[in-house]
Amino acid sequence: HDLYSARGRAWHGAICDRDGGACSGGVAGRWFCRAVLPALAIIALGAASPAQAHPHVWIEMQSDVVFNDQGLISGVKLTWTFDEGYAQVALDGLDTNGNGIYDPAELEPLTRENLESLKDYGYFTHVRFAGKAQAMGAPAESSQTYSDDKLRLQFQLPLVTPVDPTKGEFVLNP
Repeated sequence: HDLYSARGRAWHGAICDRDGGACSGGVAGRWFCRAVLPALAIIALGAASPAQAHPHVWIEMQSDVVFNDQGLISGVKLTWTFDEGYAQVALDGLDTNGNGIYDPAELEPLTRENLESLKDYGYFTHVRFAGKAQAMGAPAESSQTYSDDKLRLQFQLPLVTPVDPTKGEFVLNP
């Protein structure tokens, strides 16, 4: 009984006997004790389950427009620098030779995984030329590096059809 506040005791006493035992208060009190209290207990237990959070990754992005030999815009080169928290989780277990350095071969599976995951989101990159959305090809020239305590993903997204920058406005929205 010490666990109830004074207000709680008054509420509790209205539907149960003073010892917290059998329900009283007529049909309504018995219904409350048999139906509502068990339901509230189940809800409370469900609410006490471990929280599941969707992880978020913070990046710093650099983008460069890529031109081909004919002077047409042929794609964009992107460099993503990941936040420290993601880097620590992503790098865990990748230093397979144990030398403390993440070489390209060790980072290659992570690069593939990152690019495959980003594919469903269009690599968070949208290009418009002369007011029309431009189709992007599969990533090319991709790599990942870890240096100066920074994990960086570099890749190039080619335009399916290169565009002439003198014929319209090129807009990149990464």
